[in-house]
Amino acid sequence: VIEVDATDEDEVEEEDGVEDIITATLLSTRTTCLL
Repeated sequence: VIEVDATDEDEVEEEDGVEDIITATLLSTRTTCLL
């Protein structure tokens, strides 16, 4: 059970990281379009 919980936490962190990268990319793209 402990191993599964640790894996779930790692997966969540990875997903959050991906979302952050996507958000940053979208913001950069929007800024470029505005310029």
